[in-house]
Amino acid sequence: MILRYKDYLLRNLIQEDKDLIYKWRNLSSIRNMMINTNKILWSEHNIWFENAILKEPELHYIFCYKENPIGYIGYKIEDEKILSPGLYIGEKISSEAGLYIVAFSIDVAFNILNANTLKTKIKLKNKPSIGISKYMGYKLYCYDDEYYLAILNKNEWKHKLGVNFKEYAK
Repeated sequence: MILRYKDYLLRNLIQEDKDLIYKWRNLSSIRNMMINTNKILWSEHNIWFENAILKEPELHYIFCYKENPIGYIGYKIEDEKILSPGLYIGEKISSEAGLYIVAFSIDVAFNILNANTLKTKIKLKNKPSIGISKYMGYKLYCYDDEYYLAILNKNEWKHKLGVNFKEYAK
């Protein structure tokens, strides 16, 4: 699957992304905002990546700007119609990239993966993610002293950016 909007593109994770995802996930700026803040070992990454490619390819995507990979979107299945998205920008290009990666993640979850609800945790100190999530319509609930629980229901989702992504290829 390939989705495009303006200069942004979302495509499936492929084998050639393995080293790049490993590099991004271990960047301190990304790692410190994750639930697991430990550095990921290559052996752990290898197992995760092989499972992602072979067992769950529909749940893992690369976000690109002008055809160049800049981020990752992945989903965990919480329940039959509930997904937990996780995403990050590994290559900083502009502030609008954050808006578009979140918009793509919501659109894919609701319109391709047929989820009814998105649930994810956001660290209280992750101000950019909190701002974008609120803007996109997520409701934030205090989860504990370190995280918000962000929830978005399909029937409440409105494309804040006026985006209608088009599916160009499967």
